[in-house]
Amino acid sequence: MKFTDHRANAELAYHVLEAMHAFQRSPLDGNHITMESTFKPDEDLYYGTDIMENPS
Repeated sequence: MKFTDHRANAELAYHVLEAMHAFQRSPLDGNHITMESTFKPDEDLYYGTDIMENPS
């Protein structure tokens, strides 16, 4: 197993926090919320599945 950053890192935490705020603001404002942050999961998260080979 190789050493990598922990999956629950600051980038993911910020993305989840932004999503939570968007869930709250969207119905109150009556608009869709465009998120500014992005998060790309590690490929080893999907180890043993074909999701990376056949994205939907």
